[in-house]
Formats: sequence, C-alpha cells, structure tokens
Amino acid sequence: FTARETALENKKQADSKFEKYLRIPLRGELEESLRLLDEAEKLDVDLVLENHNNVCLAAEEIIRLMTQLRSPRLFTCPDVFNYKTFLNDMTPVIGDDAFAEIEPLIPFAKNAHVKICEAVDGETQDRYLDIPRLMNLFEKYHYDGPVALEFMWPYLSPQKDATEEMRRAIRVLCHQIKSRR
Repeated sequence: FTARETALENKKQADSKFEKYLRIPLRGELEESLRLLDEAEKLDVDLVLENHNNVCLAAEEIIRLMTQLRSPRLFTCPDVFNYKTFLNDMTPVIGDDAFAEIEPLIPFAKNAHVKICEAVDGETQDRYLDIPRLMNLFEKYHYDGPVALEFMWPYLSPQKDATEEMRRAIRVLCHQIKSRR
C-alpha cells in the first residue's frame, strides 16, 4: 500500500467517534500471550502494548487485556497519532477524542510515541499534533519514561528532503521537552 492508500483505508474504517476503531484482539490466543509474558518475566524484559490497529486500538481494550494478563512486565506505549481522523482532503486531525482516548493509557506507560509530520513556527511545533497538550498529559500522570520520535515521512511533499525534515522534527521535540524544564 502507498501512504495515501493506507490513509484511505483508515478513512473507510472511520467515522467521527471512537467506535470507528476496530476491536482487534492481541494476535494469537490468550494462552500464547501468557507464555510470552512468562518468558518476559523470566528474562526480566518489559513488554508494551501500543494502541495500534495490528494489536489493540481502543484504550479500554488494552487496559482490559492488561488486567486479564496481570503481568508486572506488561505496560502501554501510548501514541495519540494512532487515534487521528482525516478531513476530506486527507489532512490528519488529532482532536479532543484522540486525547481523551489516549489519556487512560498514560498511567500504564513504559514508553510513548510522538509522531511529528511537519515542523512549523520556527521548529517549535508540529503542524498537526498539539505537543504541549500531550506533554501536559504526561506531566499529569507523572510519566517520565522514554519518548520515541516517529517522523511521518508519508506526509512530506516530494520537494522536501526527508533527512532535513527529520532533523527539524527532532528539533521540535527537543524544543518541547526543554521548554518544560
């Protein structure tokens, strides 16, 4: 799939509410998940569930699964961008519903993803993601773990240099983190 085909497929699965998210269970059976968690516990390895459509998308689903599995090695990896919707022109929208859906995952987070599509405002903001709002949620729940930057290159126009845009995205995230210290 191209990025546009993937976006169109996402849009087909969407409406304006979070009922749009497919309720896809963790791949494999619960027994297999338990074996995996037993092995992680023996090896002293943490596992994270990202709110992503190939595992579990809805926050309530992820929390329910974590409650069922009851492992001290199972955490979340919240990514608010995964709750985006699209305008008719395929512009991503990360609105109030997305932030409301991500919030319950943050107290269980061991890692978090921040997707930056396009640096704007002197490399201090992203065009689509309200990074200060996300950072406020991290602070609210005292999240101080790693934040992995995911640069959304499919949103680049062909005239832009992907490497330079990645550098700009790094500067945006660094600016946001430093401005909170």
